[in-house]
Amino acid sequence: MLIINLEYLVAPLLCGGKCINDFAEDLSIIHRISQHPEVSIFKEEDIILKLTEANYFPSDVAFNSVLPHDIELVYSVNDIVKLINKVIGSAVENNISFLTHELEWGKQSVEPHIEFLNKKREEYYHELFKITLLNGFLSKDTSHILSFQKGFAFKSNVKYKIGTSLLDAYPEDLFELPHEFNEEIFLYSDIKTIINDINCLELYQSSRNDDQLKLSLYLGAIKFAYSNNIDGYISWDDFDIGESFFESLVKNQCAYEQNFSSTLYNILIKIICRRSEDLAVNKFFKSDDANEQRVYRGLGAYRCHITKHHEGLRLMFWVEPSTKRIILANVGPKMELMISKP
Repeated sequence: MLIINLEYLVAPLLCGGKCINDFAEDLSIIHRISQHPEVSIFKEEDIILKLTEANYFPSDVAFNSVLPHDIELVYSVNDIVKLINKVIGSAVENNISFLTHELEWGKQSVEPHIEFLNKKREEYYHELFKITLLNGFLSKDTSHILSFQKGFAFKSNVKYKIGTSLLDAYPEDLFELPHEFNEEIFLYSDIKTIINDINCLELYQSSRNDDQLKLSLYLGAIKFAYSNNIDGYISWDDFDIGESFFESLVKNQCAYEQNFSSTLYNILIKIICRRSEDLAVNKFFKSDDANEQRVYRGLGAYRCHITKHHEGLRLMFWVEPSTKRIILANVGPKMELMISKP
């Protein structure tokens, strides 16, 4: 569960524009995954109204006013503002009220100290911390809170020790009270750290269609690049799923939790990240005794070994020469010598 808060959406204003490229990259990732119900993304309740009240509404004029003169933008300011509006529009509101019970809380301590934008923001975060602690205790689910504070680097993820007590509840069937909470909560501003905690192989194995499959591979590629310190940006448009690809996975024991699913998943992630040095990737020629690569409408054909048992499975894919975009075509036995159309 990802909770997007006001301060995160105006991070470029709080950092004096210096973090705008990192912010735009992370925001584009959030926008992509917000289109898929497999990842739960919530926004602070009444966030547009609160942005206006705090005088930090994200706009072209506001962002341009803080940009350093020497910065080279990856995204235009107008595109960034549009992305913010799309994320706000697609995320579900996060209600920080506990709807089934009336609760009485004790005092709350937060260490280290947080510099809130104003008193209302302090009150909001104190409520958010309490409901996050309670929900985590009851459901064992982890909430990832996206936020940002002045004075911190944009990619920082700050750990806070929250101490409080739930004194009473009505009705009285919640759990034994009073109950003390002394827990750690992170405020994240780096989406890739959160993705690094996702079990992307599990997402891949639970995929039932092309969209779910692509999301699992997209997140898996971001996670692989992050954990292996690979520079560069993994784009949603770096690869596509061919029309016969998923069907071929099922047929050849490479989908769900079938025999070769984890093996293929790891290969796919490396290929998408352009880290195939340890893989047997070769051009797919028209025949074994020909030196001419197979081509379809300008796309070049490639193949890669998946298994080396007696049948031998191979992954086939297309590459667009000008953009290096990959289209995953099919998986098949080594002797089949067939690549599906994109």
